[in-house]
Amino acid sequence: MTVVVPTDRRKLSIGDRFSLRIGLWLLLRAARTDERTGDLTREQVALQLARERAASATSRHLLTYDLQRQLR
Repeated sequence: MTVVVPTDRRKLSIGDRFSLRIGLWLLLRAARTDERTGDLTREQVALQLARERAASATSRHLLTYDLQRQLR
């Protein structure tokens, strides 16, 4: 991957410098590897699924509760 950056960044406008900085940050962020993306154990997968189900159930319960309160 090659990124071409002007040698004299002072010639760029402030908006161009800001866009360049954000673009480079996004590029580096996308290129870096995540340490947590290794092989998950069975227990870790089960725990992650349980958390997702609990979050889904909680939001469903809160929505039902709010709807019932408004109907009273």
